[in-house]
Amino acid sequence: MSDVMPNTTDAGPSVFFWVLFFLVPTLLAVLASALMTRDVKRVSGLWFLYEVSRLVGYMGIVIAAGLTISAAVRRVSSTLLIVLMTLSIGGAALLLWCAAHAFRRPW
Repeated sequence: MSDVMPNTTDAGPSVFFWVLFFLVPTLLAVLASALMTRDVKRVSGLWFLYEVSRLVGYMGIVIAAGLTISAAVRRVSSTLLIVLMTLSIGGAALLLWCAAHAFRRPW
């Protein structure tokens, strides 16, 4: 009789890496928003960077939340990593909210 060996690989750190990767555009939105609130001469380029990174950041938060829920349901990572992923998603949502409210649309 052959015993079936369970799969012991832990996918938690790789999922955590991908969650952080999808949350990077929120940092770019905050940076562009912070630079636009100061008197910088190249506001049009920063405006484009802000708009694109804000929209990609929204999608990144949704994708990261899906990855976190998927990892929690399939139990492929530890509880600590699930909590860290959840906190990083919440932090990214807060940063994106701050970026959207720090610089209002000029028109």
